[in-house]
Amino acid sequence: MEMEKIKQLLRGFRPNPYFVLCWVFILLLASSIWAWRKNPVTNEVFTEVPKIVTKVKYVRVPVAGGKIQALEKEEVVKQIPGLPETIINDDKIQITSTGKIAPYEGQTHVVNVLDVETGVSNILAKQVPLGFFGLDRNRAVGFRALMHTSGNPQADIFVEWGLIRLGRVNIELYGEGNIRLGDNIITEGKAGIQGKIKF
Repeated sequence: MEMEKIKQLLRGFRPNPYFVLCWVFILLLASSIWAWRKNPVTNEVFTEVPKIVTKVKYVRVPVAGGKIQALEKEEVVKQIPGLPETIINDDKIQITSTGKIAPYEGQTHVVNVLDVETGVSNILAKQVPLGFFGLDRNRAVGFRALMHTSGNPQADIFVEWGLIRLGRVNIELYGEGNIRLGDNIITEGKAGIQGKIKF
């Protein structure tokens, strides 16, 4: 009985399509700002990275002029905020090179190289290719605002949940709910598995 009343109310409900699209746009904007402010960076402070090679030996090497090139800490702090105070204030610790590593889905190997003839150090980085098979940890929630050729607007909410990756194909669970406005209000939902090819 209650369901019949709700259906009757919905049949009589005729919102302005542009009003609905405006609200969907506001939701899209608010969710994008929230996702941006959330900041998906996993490590926001400088930490020592795990070493690839742990077997070490100490070698005494003559450096040209007995000096190595060190960067001005004040300039480094201006360009790269957030360095630990122990590094900034300790004269026994010098910064010899800096670098910026591009985002990458896999791992990146980094090597710091010192030229003993010039005293200059550089950072070398190499991206490790992804294996053919891997876990897909991508997850997304989103909104869509559509306009059909009939002139009726539609609003969608969808969820994507990554499962596995085979080469460049990502296999995901997918769910969607939508509402289409017009002479009749049509609501429907879908769920399934989808594949995406990343370029």
